[in-house]
Amino acid sequence: SLIENRTTEGPFLGLTRASSFSNSIQFAKPGTGGSVVAADFDNDGETDIAATNPNTDNVSVWRNNRAYRITTTQFTALPTIAVGDNPSRIYTGDFDRDGKIDLLIIHSTGATTTQITILQNQSTPGNISFSAPINLTNPSALTVAHVADLDGDGKPEIITTSESGNRFSIFKNIHTSGALSATSFAAPFNTTVTGPRGITTGDLNLDGKPEIILTRAAGFLVVYENLIPTTAISITTQPEALVNACEGSSASFATAATGTTNITYQWQKFDGSVFVNMANNATYSGVTTASLNIANASASQAGDYRCLIRGDLAADVFTNVATLVVNALPSPPVVSDVTNCGPGSVTLTASGGAPGEYRWYTQTPLELIAGEVNEAFTTPVLTASTTYLVSIADAFCESARVPITATIASVPAQPVIASSITPVANTVRVCSSSSLTLTAPAGFPSYLWSTGETTQQISPASSGIYSVTVTNAEGCTSPVSAALTVTIIPEPCNNLPPVIVTTVSGIFVEGVVRVDLTPLISDPDNNLDISSLHLLSNSTTAGAAASISTGNELILDYGGVLFSGKDRIGIEVCDLLGACTQQSLEIDVTGDIVIFNGFSPNGDDFNAFFNIQYIDLFPDTRQNKVTIFNRWGDVVFETTNYDNVNRVFTGISKNGSELQAGTYYYKIEFTSGRKTQTGFISLKR
Repeated sequence: SLIENRTTEGPFLGLTRASSFSNSIQFAKPGTGGSVVAADFDNDGETDIAATNPNTDNVSVWRNNRAYRITTTQFTALPTIAVGDNPSRIYTGDFDRDGKIDLLIIHSTGATTTQITILQNQSTPGNISFSAPINLTNPSALTVAHVADLDGDGKPEIITTSESGNRFSIFKNIHTSGALSATSFAAPFNTTVTGPRGITTGDLNLDGKPEIILTRAAGFLVVYENLIPTTAISITTQPEALVNACEGSSASFATAATGTTNITYQWQKFDGSVFVNMANNATYSGVTTASLNIANASASQAGDYRCLIRGDLAADVFTNVATLVVNALPSPPVVSDVTNCGPGSVTLTASGGAPGEYRWYTQTPLELIAGEVNEAFTTPVLTASTTYLVSIADAFCESARVPITATIASVPAQPVIASSITPVANTVRVCSSSSLTLTAPAGFPSYLWSTGETTQQISPASSGIYSVTVTNAEGCTSPVSAALTVTIIPEPCNNLPPVIVTTVSGIFVEGVVRVDLTPLISDPDNNLDISSLHLLSNSTTAGAAASISTGNELILDYGGVLFSGKDRIGIEVCDLLGACTQQSLEIDVTGDIVIFNGFSPNGDDFNAFFNIQYIDLFPDTRQNKVTIFNRWGDVVFETTNYDNVNRVFTGISKNGSELQAGTYYYKIEFTSGRKTQTGFISLKR
C-alpha cells in the first residue's frame, strides 16, 4: 500500500478526505510479505519503489511516471528480478560510487539463510535496469543488515547481524572501478555478541565516524564505538593557478598528495555548468595520473581544470581550480630574400613587428641568434647561400618561423671579346670597306659595351677602345673585359693575304719532326702578323700529335703511331689587317722494317718469336714470303704474308717439331719488287 502525504502547515487532520494523508493506494505484487525501499533509481528526479517477494524468490520494481496526485497508474511495474530463495529484507546503497543507487537483499529464511544479494544499478534516466545478482555469503544465518561508510573512504560497507550465530559481521567495500563483483568486498570481519537483532549506525560522539548500535534478544542496547583511525588526503602540490599556452603548443598541470594508500587521480574540466571527468585522447594524456598533459593546445582547451583525488579510508578531495589560457600566435613576419654578388655580409630585413619583438635563428643547426631582436639582421661574411629563420614574439607566444635566404650569387668571370678579325696585341686593324664584329660571351641576359650598346654583338664603325661587361640572371655584373683597340683604315686598303709554301719530307717512323715554318710563310704587303700563326687541329690526319712552339716550329710527334705515307695538318696565319690564309701542309712519312736477329721461345713470353717489326705496316712489305734455313741449307720454316701474330716463326719447324737452339738463316722476299733481305738469327732456349 502507498499513502500520499498531503500535509500542510499545522496539526495532522487524520485519515479523512480532508486529512493530512490520502487513503491507502494499493499496488499488486507477485508475492506476499517482503520488505520495501524507495529511491530515485534512474536519476530522473522522481522516487521509485523496490520490494522483495519472499514466496516467489524475486524483487519487484515500480518506476515513477510523475503525477500531481498519486494513483495506481503513476507507477509502472517492471519485470521482476530473480534473486534466489526467500528474499526477505531489502536495502539501498551506492556501492560503486557511480551516483546510482544499488540494491542489497538478504535471505534470512528459507534454504539459503546466509545469502546476501547485490543488484548493481545500470539505469539511465527513464530506463531502470539492474545487473544479474551478485552473491556474498554471511558466516551464519542472517537476521538483518545495514549499509554505512564506516571507514570514511566514501564507499559504504555492509553490516549484518546473526542472532543464531551470536555475531555481527562487516563486509568492507574494497571496490575500485567498473562492474561490482563478489571481490568488491573483503572477507567479513566478525565480532561476537550474544543474540544480536536490530542494527543501525550513527555518529554518537561527533568525531565524524559512525558508531555501530545493536539490540539484543535479551533486551539490551549495545554500542560499538568506531575506533578506525581518521585518515585524510593532504594535497602537497597544487596545480599552477594560471598557465598561459600558445596555440599549437603543449601545456600541463601537476599535483601531488599524501596521507593514505592507493591514492588515485582524476582530472576534470569545467564544461560551463559542472566539472566533468576527462578521458585520454589525442589532445589529453595522463588524465588519471598526477600530471595532466595537453598537446596541440587550441581555444577549445582553454578553461578551468581541477583534479579529484581519492585514497584508502579517506574522503575525496579536490585540488584548487587551475586556469589554462590559450593565446593566439602573432602573425609571422613578412620577408624578402636578398642576393649578394660574391662572398660578403648580407643585411636581411623583416616587417610586421615592433623593435625588440623579432627573433632571428640559424637554420642548420636551429639556434637562436643572441641579441638579434630588431627588423634588420646583418649576417657574418658568407661564402655560400644560407637560409635563416625569423619570427615575431609577444609576451607569451612566438609566431611561425619564416625562412629568409641570403643568396651568394657567383660573379661572372671577366669576359673575353671575340673578334671576327684576329687581334694583334689587343689591337684590331680593319679596312673601312671590311666588316668587323666584336662578340661578348653567350648565355647572359644583359650586356653593356663601353659604347653604351647592350647587345651581345656589335660592329664598330669608328676607331676606338672597346670593352664590355656581362650581367647574369642573379643580377651580378662581371669585371670589365680587357680593352680592345680598333683601328679603321680608310680606303684604298689594297691588302693581300699571307702566302704559305708547303714542303715537308724525310720523316722517320715513330720519330719527332721539327719544321721551321717561318721560311714557309710570306706576305706580299709586308704586314704579316706572325703571332696569329696557329694550327687548325691538334693532330695530323694519321693521328700524330701536332703543336707550334714559341719559335714558330711545327712539332709532329709520331711516337706510337705506325704509319707510312702522306700525312696532313692544317695551319692558318693572318696579316695585321686581318686578312688570313689557311693551308694544308703535306708530310711525306717514310720508313723501313726492323729485323730482330735473336729470340728465345722458353715460355716466359719475352722475345718469344722472330720479330720483323713494321712488316705488316707498309704497303710494299705486307705481301711477303719468309723462309728459315738451318746451317745445312735445309728449309725448316716457310710462310707467306708474315705478320708477327698469326703467321710467325716461334721455333717450331714446318713439321710441327721443336727446333734445337742454334743459328738459323732467313730470307725475306717481297711481291712488290722491294729488295730481298737475308741474314741470320739466333734461337735460344
